[in-house]
Amino acid sequence: MSARKSIRFILIMLFICFSFAACGDKKDEEEKPGKKAPEKDYIGQITEDTIKMNGDGSLIEIACDDYSDVTFDYSSIENDIKKEIDDFNQKNGTSDVSFLQFSKDGSKIRVAVRYLNIEAYNKFNGTDYSLEIYDAKKIQNIYSDELLKEAEGILNSKAEGLSEGELAEAGIDLSALSDPAKIAEITGRPTTAVVKAADGKEVPVTDINDPSYMMLITNTEITFDAGNGEVRYINDHGSIVNENTAKTDGKGYSAIVFTLGLD
Repeated sequence: MSARKSIRFILIMLFICFSFAACGDKKDEEEKPGKKAPEKDYIGQITEDTIKMNGDGSLIEIACDDYSDVTFDYSSIENDIKKEIDDFNQKNGTSDVSFLQFSKDGSKIRVAVRYLNIEAYNKFNGTDYSLEIYDAKKIQNIYSDELLKEAEGILNSKAEGLSEGELAEAGIDLSALSDPAKIAEITGRPTTAVVKAADGKEVPVTDINDPSYMMLITNTEITFDAGNGEVRYINDHGSIVNENTAKTDGKGYSAIVFTLGLD
């Protein structure tokens, strides 16, 4: 999975644009007279990058950032973000990405954007998040790949500078990396992947077989909100905050297992 570009990338590009005066002069849109209808608050008290699931499979992204260490003209950022979204939709002949809300508090900027589905999210943000029905094999593969890398690191560290004879004398067998049982022995970890429940209990992925479960896989650091659904499990690259929320650590592939709720 590639690094998450998201709305933050657009903000950074706008900052560069404004800083070097490369985008030309822009004027704020004139306010139209009359009362505005109250807007729905999608952002609320959220202060961390968050992805919220809706029951219909759409997602809402809340991108949060603080630009206190830079100086640039904030006046047209909202309109520029809307333009980026409009350009994306026009280019792809869809209306899959929708601007929802913009919030500015000093140097702190928060933006809410809705995506029709995970495919639209990935295409707009340049990511490859996976959102699908729970699949124990996929989580197992992630875990097995991590175990192999860990075992490789351990053996290579022990084998550094040793000849073949010295390796044999030290009992270091590099061919062990093709044997899952030996990899588990080298790393001191079980061969079967486990996920953590909200109470901290570890459950083997093979013991979970509820057909209603969904899973989100990402290697970025985010807060995940299951909306009206519930977070049931997460692997060792994150933690469950409460029944609706989980946080990933961005240090590996996080697998969040959850249920979809009706909106």
